[in-house]
Amino acid sequence: MHFRTRDDLVDWVCSQVVTGGPGRALQDGGVELLGGFSSIPPMNQPGWIIKATRCYSRVPFSYYIGVVVTGFKTKVIQVAEDSVPWDTWDGDKSDNPLYQGDLPEKYKEFKDAKRTEV
Repeated sequence: MHFRTRDDLVDWVCSQVVTGGPGRALQDGGVELLGGFSSIPPMNQPGWIIKATRCYSRVPFSYYIGVVVTGFKTKVIQVAEDSVPWDTWDGDKSDNPLYQGDLPEKYKEFKDAKRTEV
């Protein structure tokens, strides 16, 4: 699977996650591309993370959906909000919007903050 744009990635994830809360959030809610990461737990493979927020419930709830490539397979995994690996975010190393994500300045701050925690 080769993604060229944010829309390619989001459309593919929507086609893979069609049921349950994450599926509804992708279809009806707000979608934010967090960008590219060099390692996403629990598989510790490179990929992207998308945040999908359900806006039509009493309390908005966000799902973090990882897209990882292992060998020749592209997989969708769920990532816990507190497990987003900001220290492995690679958006500051690329001019590609797919890797930078929707809000690269914000994500750079998260990465810097995570690195100073250690």
